[in-house]
Amino acid sequence: MKSHEFLNDFLGSVNFCRFLKYRIIFIFPK
Repeated sequence: MKSHEFLNDFLGSVNFCRFLKYRIIFIFPK
């Protein structure tokens, strides 16, 4: 596995987690 492919997967998963977190905050405001 190439390092840049791993980095892209890592950044993609981080962005996806952020997206889910903001979705949850938007749907369930405090």
